[in-house]
Amino acid sequence: MPSRNIVVLGAGYHAGVVIEAIQCLQRDRVIGILDDQPSKAGQVIGGVEVLGPMSLLDSLAREERADAVILGIGNIRLRKQAVALFRKAQSLGLKMVTVVHPAAFVSPSARLGAGCFVGPGVVIHTNTRLGDGVTIYSGSTVDHDNEVQEHVFMGPGVHTAGKVTVEAGAYIGPGAVIGSECRVGAGSIVGAGAVVLEDVPPGCLVAGVPARKLKSIAEWEQDKS
Repeated sequence: MPSRNIVVLGAGYHAGVVIEAIQCLQRDRVIGILDDQPSKAGQVIGGVEVLGPMSLLDSLAREERADAVILGIGNIRLRKQAVALFRKAQSLGLKMVTVVHPAAFVSPSARLGAGCFVGPGVVIHTNTRLGDGVTIYSGSTVDHDNEVQEHVFMGPGVHTAGKVTVEAGAYIGPGAVIGSECRVGAGSIVGAGAVVLEDVPPGCLVAGVPARKLKSIAEWEQDKS
């Protein structure tokens, strides 16, 4: 496979994690980072410079300086913006690159979508499917026959049992456990350390052992505003 010139979208901590994984693979080159915060311009993360705002993506694609993109945004409050950036990059004809850290294990029967990130120590087991834009952080295990839909984010140390479904845009906090055949609804948040033993409805925040609904995502977003 020829080397690709990759642009990372977002200059937060997650960008550094993604860049390091790409460098460990020693295959592609990260040519720059884009971020809309003016204070980030010129900063260097993992040896890669923040070139400027997201609007530069158009010219980078048009001038063929970049041919691939990956999200470097891990902030839960920026999920909607991250999805919009993902789709914009696709509309510009840029390839959404999937990065699997060399210290991860992915079953030969698993299937990963475009633009995924799989961190070190992650195990993705037999017949599991990841949709586009999924992020799975260090030490997480996604067991057999899981369906993890597009733009799901799993923090470090998450463990899912067999035949779990995590619907689009859900966020699973660090150390959470999802029991066999459970379904986590679209856009929901599972709090850190929660143990999910029954289905989680779409659009709600759950936490605790066992996990219980605390509030709707609409209420949570209002509280954070």
